[in-house]
Amino acid sequence: MKRSNLWLLCVASLATFLAASVPGANPRAKPDEILVLTNVTVIDGNGGPPVPKMTVVISGEGIADMFASGKKRIPAGATVMNLTGNYLIPGLIDSHYHFMLGMRSKEEEDALHRFAFLGGLTTVRDMAGDAIALAELAKTAANGTFECPRVYYSALMAGPSHLLGDRRVDQISHGRPRGEAPWARAITPETDIAKAVSEAKANGATGIKIYTDLAPEIVAKITAEAHRQGLKVWSHAAIYPGRPSDAVRAGVDAISHSNLIIAEGMEKVPQQYAGSYPLLDYNSAGVESKAISDLLKLMLVKGTFLDPTMVVISQLEKTEKGKIFQDPQQMAQWSYMFTMRAHIRRIPIVAGTDVQETPATRQFPNIHTEMELLVTKAGLTPIEAITAATRNGAQVLGISDSYGTIAPGKIADLVVLTADPSTDIRNTTKIAYVIKGGKVHKREVAVGSEEKDDLSAVGELRNLVRIWDEADVNGDAATLDRLLADEFAFVGGPDKAQYLASIKSKSPDTYVKSAVSNDVRVQVYGDTGVVTGLDTVKGKNKGQGYENKYLYMDVWVKRSGRWQCVKTYSALSGKN
Repeated sequence: MKRSNLWLLCVASLATFLAASVPGANPRAKPDEILVLTNVTVIDGNGGPPVPKMTVVISGEGIADMFASGKKRIPAGATVMNLTGNYLIPGLIDSHYHFMLGMRSKEEEDALHRFAFLGGLTTVRDMAGDAIALAELAKTAANGTFECPRVYYSALMAGPSHLLGDRRVDQISHGRPRGEAPWARAITPETDIAKAVSEAKANGATGIKIYTDLAPEIVAKITAEAHRQGLKVWSHAAIYPGRPSDAVRAGVDAISHSNLIIAEGMEKVPQQYAGSYPLLDYNSAGVESKAISDLLKLMLVKGTFLDPTMVVISQLEKTEKGKIFQDPQQMAQWSYMFTMRAHIRRIPIVAGTDVQETPATRQFPNIHTEMELLVTKAGLTPIEAITAATRNGAQVLGISDSYGTIAPGKIADLVVLTADPSTDIRNTTKIAYVIKGGKVHKREVAVGSEEKDDLSAVGELRNLVRIWDEADVNGDAATLDRLLADEFAFVGGPDKAQYLASIKSKSPDTYVKSAVSNDVRVQVYGDTGVVTGLDTVKGKNKGQGYENKYLYMDVWVKRSGRWQCVKTYSALSGKN
């Protein structure tokens, strides 16, 4: 949120973060020791009900045994974690991730990886990025002591009409001409497909991502050759000029984005991806139409997984009419209903977000929101949503022999929860420990009063910080008016009326270009919330560019069920 040149009166109520503990737990086990989790309720990822009072024996990095507590002796010399009252699920897998390596400082990237990992995310499927950087990260992340999800990644293939015009490709190509990097390849009818797939595999890719602007016959050739060479094939639903059914018929292992499936039912399909969103007609075919029903039938026969990407759809739903989609709310509702219908038709679903993590405004990685949306919008049960984010994700990656479920012989990638996620999917955020390859990592969380532990309030306040930032950049005085209480004021600075007047008076040579809050901390005391952070604001003032950093502390009060900011203390921390 935008700050003025104000002074910081008080920072004494910064949130204090204490270690959360589980009785009897030893947070670390040496590599040669045996770790035993006792009296825990197990949700194994296969879709069955929770099984209480179980013991899980971990030897080295793997699960050696699992049995009802008390039925067998605990191995001598083992380290025991008594998890009475806690729940054990497989480590979560985000099946549509983007690390975007190389676009942040190393410190920022390390913090982002730790944020994702301690939020329960133990594996990701990166869907197009810098393969050289991803290969290095994957090698490091394979170590159970490293606080980062395990990394599997794709090599992207698309038609030159799209790839050669996408400037993002330059950022990941290491100086290679656009479309010639083995992990970001422009494909033409003359391309040696076998060689292209072989080079992608040599660069460490687990699968080929078929993106767009490829004729159906080329999609079929890529799919067949990738499978012949032992790679998975993951496809965009928008493979224009083809339809989603062309990708499914070719035998791809998964298809992404429920909102792009509508092309299957349109009389005329867009000829290329660029500029296609406004052309998508969500009145052209209902989710129960013959075209969509036939597609689902084909997906079931072929065993195609659906990667609906509910989080990104929910974000696009909030965009203005005509800005991206003709009617974003209609687009989102169609997508939710399609995903629900796919689930009813027993199409296997994975949980993939397609949205970058934002630790500054969120307390947990996006995978938790994806699972929640699968429950609230697509009708999955909490257990089914967990399966989508564990076993199904491992199957799409081809690693289900070792990951994705809790069973003897599997790698011990696990998450210990303090509340039952089978009754409320939001409880997947109640994380006490993340276990990776048998190594235990404790999640540090704010503790104290019941209100302080209310992660829902913390998440809501973090989101309001993000909304304030966006409103400031967009000059959205109406949104700011709702966020700020009538008595709001910057301490030592403008009151609410003066602040809103400054927002409305922005001009072409005086405006905020970006506002990003980092290191956000939230502490809740009943109906009062204290938010602190560092805000970086870039813009122009009478034509002169600037970049300022402000330390701030906001005081929020909840009235009639709604949070409003009543006071902000702020001080200039840095200036350029």
